[in-house]
Amino acid sequence: MSVCQSPQDNIEWRNARLNDQEGIADLLTANEYNAKHAQINQQMVQRRFDCLENVADLLTSSEYEEKKKQIQCSSHPQLDEQIQCLVQLMEPDADELERRAGAICRIQALVGQDDVGVCYESLSALWRAQAEARASFYAANELWWAAGGYGGSIEQAMVGDGTSEDDIANSSRFLDRLIAERLEGVRIAALDAGAGVGRVARQVLLPRCASVHLLEASPIWSARSRVYLRANVVHSQGYSASFTVARLETFVPEQGKYHLVWVQWVLQYLIDADVVRALHSLANGLAVGGLIVVKENRPYQTRHDPRMFQMDTPEGSASHYDILRPDAHHRVLFEQAGLVVFCCEPDGETNFWVLGASTGRKDDAYIDNKGGDKR
Repeated sequence: MSVCQSPQDNIEWRNARLNDQEGIADLLTANEYNAKHAQINQQMVQRRFDCLENVADLLTSSEYEEKKKQIQCSSHPQLDEQIQCLVQLMEPDADELERRAGAICRIQALVGQDDVGVCYESLSALWRAQAEARASFYAANELWWAAGGYGGSIEQAMVGDGTSEDDIANSSRFLDRLIAERLEGVRIAALDAGAGVGRVARQVLLPRCASVHLLEASPIWSARSRVYLRANVVHSQGYSASFTVARLETFVPEQGKYHLVWVQWVLQYLIDADVVRALHSLANGLAVGGLIVVKENRPYQTRHDPRMFQMDTPEGSASHYDILRPDAHHRVLFEQAGLVVFCCEPDGETNFWVLGASTGRKDDAYIDNKGGDKR
């Protein structure tokens, strides 16, 4: 089936075949009539499967399987609507087709490996593996964080080493510049997404924002953050902090509430599909002109190959799941979440990305203000 054919073509094809059958109905026995009717419907299903196969690389494995089930269930009330939705993928305008072609190339070009020796020849292969292991990955991480994460002091448990002071200093300088350029004069309502013990909230966000909402998946770490902030924040500063215990990928923010969403060292613990889901939801929580700051580590065991991600699994020595993604990998996920990258800035072993909600205009573009290695 040509990629230019639409589901509407399929529907018209089916109606034409049924009309042809009605024209010779008087020449057929009841069994022959029913058999031909069933044959036409089966051919229609196959045409729909062909349509789905043409866009398979644009879908996550779960989306692909869901649409297969809907096609197989001929009594599904939204079957034709589901197929008709694919026409937007099958017949985009020239600009959209070019963008999607670029996305497919990036998906196919990115490769990686995990800590038990499994190699992934594309993002599609990674997504299938992540979908199959999602429950076990997250269960292992829940136990790992409950046992103290990286161990050591409270801050080391969050960071994994003794670099918390450097991280705070670098993040503070970055945020000061960002506020001066994009949020000057705004009484900033901020969300610390994946707040942990409140390390970033206390030292980076609260000194610069009118209010900070701390979102944390672990009830243990959320409880500790309340004590940590009370013990370390000067109350005369008039800060406002609030707390929610929820997983990032299931959290639904109030629409238009936040001027700044800070996401640091969190996405690495989510599978790619949940990264997209979380970022898309967070974008809905942005006020007009609001920004999402993502700070994540870059891969360090991939021989500086900008195409490669590296993944730790519960079966490996790390005993938990996390994934370090190169810049190109992050950009695929940002784009799927409907976000625009305003800038990407390297900082030691990490990258900062500043993201905003896409307006859908053709002038939405990636604007990298800083050079350097963004792998």
